Formats: sequence, C-alpha cells, structure tokens
Amino acid sequence: MRERTHTSHVSRPMSQTSVLRGKTIGFIGAGTMGQALIAGLRAEGVSGRSILAMDPSAAMCGRVRRLGARATADGAQVA
Repeated sequence: MRERTHTSHVSRPMSQTSVLRGKTIGFIGAGTMGQALIAGLRAEGVSGRSILAMDPSAAMCGRVRRLGARATADGAQVA
C-alpha cells in the first residue's frame, strides 16, 4: 500500500510594503492593548510611519512614540 503524502498549502505573507503602501493603521486609544498591537506590528517590520495612535493622554502618546509610531491627541487625524 502506498503511503499518502499530505502537502498543505502554505501561503507566503505579503510584504508590509505591498499591503500598507499609502495606508495608515489607526488606533483609537493607546493603552495596554493598543501599545501591544503597535509593538507587535513594529516587531514584524511595519514602519512607524504607517501607524498612528490617538490618545488624549500625553503620557500614552509618549509611550507610542517610544515604540516608533506616530501619536496624536486629535481623534480627527485617525478617523
């Protein structure tokens, strides 16, 4: 009896430059969850120029900037 070989389709991830070209990922709120998501995106090589977080707290905006992303207190910039 022949053994069946199972091959699964493995899709290659698209490069972040092709997926995000000319786009911005926006976050409303830069608390614990927002910062974790931003850190994960940055760790995967997403440019900080492609990430914008809004938070009314200057301290939270500072934390986002230290992660290498853009931050603002103006929600209209993220909308």
